[in-house]
Amino acid sequence: MILDFDYITMGQRIKQRRKELNMTQADFAEKLGISQNHISAIECGSQHLALSFLFLYVIHYL
Repeated sequence: MILDFDYITMGQRIKQRRKELNMTQADFAEKLGISQNHISAIECGSQHLALSFLFLYVIHYL
């Protein structure tokens, strides 16, 4: 079974939540221990999300 995951929608939701928290991409990236470029790529849907990123995101922001 292949899971159809919408990376663009997930990136948009992450961006929306980051903005609700009044955080820049750089602040958000530092908090999660990844680069600002990686956050940018995730938010535009061009970078696939690693399970480790999702885990950190859930722990810190949901």
